Formats: sequence, C-alpha cells, structure tokens
Amino acid sequence: MRNRLDVSDFIAGLLVAGAVTIYAAGVAGSDLGGTRARASAVFLLGALACGVGARRDAFGGEDAGSRAIAALNATGVVTLIIGIVAIVQGTPAYLAGLVAGICVLFMGATARHLRSEPAPTATRSTNPRELVKR
Repeated sequence: MRNRLDVSDFIAGLLVAGAVTIYAAGVAGSDLGGTRARASAVFLLGALACGVGARRDAFGGEDAGSRAIAALNATGVVTLIIGIVAIVQGTPAYLAGLVAGICVLFMGATARHLRSEPAPTATRSTNPRELVKR
C-alpha cells in the first residue's frame, strides 16, 4: 500500500498541533493574552490547516457526494460558527469546542486521504510539439 499522504498533510498537521498547543498552554495557565486572543490564533491556524490540507477532489471528484464528505462539510460549518462565537464572546467552552472541531476535521480528512487514491502526477514531456499545445 502506497502512502497517500503528502507534504500538505504534514503541514496541516503541524498547524493543528500548533492550535492544540496554544489551547493547552492557555489551559495550563500561560499568559497568552486571554481567551479571545487564543481563540483568534486557534481559529487562524485551523483555517490555514483546512486551506493547506484540502484536496481538490473533495469538491468535484467521484467521492464528492459521499456521506463522509458531507459529514466533514457539516463539521466544518459548525466549527466555523463555534470559532466565530469563541472570538466574539471569549468563553473557554467555545474555545474548547473550536479546538475539538479542528481536531475532528483533521482526523477525518487524514483518514479520507489515507483511504483515497493518490493524485496522479503530471508527466513532463520533452516533445516540442506537445509543449506547443500547452
């Protein structure tokens, strides 16, 4: 079985790990500027992780209409709403929900990426006629 994860999945994992670290440091009592600041940082890292780790086939491939994609989309919408409320209200409970939602999205997307076929790699042609067609 070939590894179906790529560099973007690794970078998304680092971003999610950063979000979890910010949350854990805040819970441990570190002075990181309050709940709103932590929620803003976690929200930004989660949004970046979603952008970096997203695969194009989730929106238009054969698997786009599956229940797993629908569940991940619904989780993403709920996490977005929780994140906005966490930033506006600044409550630790919503911040915890934001971190949990980001982790669920990351685990679900990683499981989907492991299950899916790897994206075909583009082949480079040295034939001058094919280069002109592009």
